[in-house]
Parts: sequence; structure tokens; C-alpha cells
Amino acid sequence: MTSVRSIMGAAVFALAAATAGPQARAADTIKILNLDVTSGPFKDEGAQYMRGVKYAVDQINKEGGINGQQIELITDDTQLKPDVAQRKATRYILDEDIKIIIGAVGTAVVKALAQVAAKHHVILAAYSGEHDSITGADFAPEVFRLILSASMHASATVAAFPDQKFDKVYLLNQDNAYGYAAAQAYKNALDAYHPGWKLAGEDYHPIATRDFAPYLQKIVGSGADVILTGDYGSDMTILHKQAANFGIKQPFGNLFLSNPVAMREIGDAGIGSFTSDIYMIGVDTPANKKFIEEWHAQYKDSSEPWPEFGIGKAYNAMMFLAEALRQAGSTDSKKVIQAFEGLEYTGVMGRQVMRACDHQVQSDVAAARIVKGPGKYYPFAFTGDVTLVPMDKISVPPEKTGNKRCMKQ
Repeated sequence: MTSVRSIMGAAVFALAAATAGPQARAADTIKILNLDVTSGPFKDEGAQYMRGVKYAVDQINKEGGINGQQIELITDDTQLKPDVAQRKATRYILDEDIKIIIGAVGTAVVKALAQVAAKHHVILAAYSGEHDSITGADFAPEVFRLILSASMHASATVAAFPDQKFDKVYLLNQDNAYGYAAAQAYKNALDAYHPGWKLAGEDYHPIATRDFAPYLQKIVGSGADVILTGDYGSDMTILHKQAANFGIKQPFGNLFLSNPVAMREIGDAGIGSFTSDIYMIGVDTPANKKFIEEWHAQYKDSSEPWPEFGIGKAYNAMMFLAEALRQAGSTDSKKVIQAFEGLEYTGVMGRQVMRACDHQVQSDVAAARIVKGPGKYYPFAFTGDVTLVPMDKISVPPEKTGNKRCMKQ
């Protein structure tokens, strides 16, 4: 998407290149730090996102970079630990002059990185971390969230399936800030789209749980019609597999079942459950078709022949970030903030808008049921036909975000 701002940004860089010496021009790159988890039980999730970022960066560089500047991508492991993420981000900022960070799995990790970004005035583009407070009560001007908030995600999952008949709901989520946010988001969505629903039970389990039997026994005895969870990674996989072993037939509403790494293990245990996300491979847009075809041509013989889930989400986030940098004509945080606020971008999901008051992306959301395999992309049970939930249906009104800047509008 070309605009006056992008043309002006290109002119700024061109003038700088013309007046700089040969040595300065040779070193004229944009350093971007990609932090995510690459070790431990959630390493597969982090690896997916990082592959999406790298693929986007390779494409951007191949097409000439950002206003003539190549991107130098630096990666490191957060270990899914907030203190590790903070320490590494700070070191890269001070030692490598990093001004742009993109990441990372885990609400607690994103919150920790947001503190570093605010302190050192560097940009954090978040492609994970859904707790509402990140763009709400804990808003920092340097942070832009390019994925859904928990409230948006839960609303899309519930709103996408008005034909799902249920009365009693069981809520099972991780015992952390994100898990409680997901549960509350589900309650709010149920109030909006299924008035009269009843709570059959509500539990919170430790992250990286290996034995869900105590919780599943409660679900069996609760009479619940549907189980709603925000679990991701190994928790999601183990939960669904053990639920099948318990003979639980009720569908799950889960926010991350479009993850092929997880669904390869979950298999038929996921059939009938429903999910949503800011990206799915089945989205029918010209940009997504091109993205899928080009990825598959390059990786068809690899373990990830299709760019689903974290790959697609991180790719879209990186491309949106690149557009903001292109229009800013700089990596200076003030200029990037000015360019990013209100920016519209058309990518694999179609039109998206970065809301100015809270830096929360507004987007249509993909939704689907899990159906029996083999399907178009995978031989195991996976998402069926994808529908789009319009952004205005799941958007949180500015005055309800908890963000003081939005309340002033």
C-alpha cells in the first residue's frame, strides 16, 4: 500500500544515503530483535512464530528492504521466562543499539518486554500475549499489539457459532494472568451471544500440567454442554487427548486449535470443537493465496509444508510492522508511533487497522470447526471451512478497554 507518508519516508532515507559516506551506507541496516521461546515444553510455538518472522524478513530484503535498508534479524530464546526476556532485551538495546523488538509467546513475557520498551523508548511489536491489559490499563506508547486481545479472541470463538446449542458451560484455563483473562473474556462473550447460559464449573490449572484427570472428572460430573478454554501449547494438546480418554464427547471452544503441531497429536480427539484466530490458512484473500503458494513451493518437503498458525500470524505482524517503519522513514520510536497510529494495512487477512488510542490491531477474525481428516492441507483432523467474523462484531469499544487514552475520545 503506497501513501504520501511512505513516499516521504523513502525520500528521507534517500537523502540520508546520498549525504553519507561509503562506510556509513554499507552499515545502513535496520536491526530487529526477535525474542521468543525456543526451549522447554512450549518451544514448538515459539519456533513457529520465529519462522514466520524470518520468512517475512527474507521476503522484504529480497524486494529491496525497507526504503532501501536491509533488515538484520537477531534472534534469541526467552525460555518463556519474563526475567530472562527482560535481561536479554536490555542487553541487546544497550550493546547492539536495538530499537525494534518483535515477539513473543506468553502474556507475562510480553508484559516484561513492554516495560523494557517503555524504559528505553524502543518499539515492541507483539504477535502474541493476549491479556487485555497490555493495550488497556498497562498501556505503553511504544507497544503495538498485532494479534487479538483475549476479549476479542473469546468473542470471535463464541460469536462464530450461533448454531452451537448449549446451556451449561465449563471454564478450564491456566492458572496465570492470561488464563484468568481468557475466562473473563469468555464470560463476557457468553453474556453477549448466549444470554441465559449457566456456569457448570470453573477451574484453573498450573501451566505445563501433565495430568488433567482431577479437572476432567469434575467436567464429567458437571453436566456441561461445552468446555471453553484458552489453553495453548502442551497444555492444550494434553488436555484434549486426556479428555478423549475420559470419554468426554462435549465440544471444546479453544482459541488455538488451528495449530497443526498440536492437532497432529490431538487428532480425532479435537473433532467437533471450534476455534478462531487472527490468521488461518483457509482465509480466502489474494494475499493469503499468494503467501500459501509461495511458502508451499519452498517448504513442501519440510515438516511445515503450510504456513499455518504462528507462521502466518507472525508473518502478517512482521509485514504490518515493516509498513509502519516504511512510512515512519526511521526507527526512532516517536516517528514510528506517529506512523503506526491509525495505520491501515492490507495483508493476508485483508484490511487491518492499528487503532490509535490503544495500539490494538482491529481485524476480521477467522473461525472454523475441527473436522475429520484428511483435508486440503493436512492428513489429520484439522480446521474445516473458514468463516470471517467481522472486526466490528468483536472489537472492544475504546471506552471499555481500561486504557485512559481511549476513554478521553
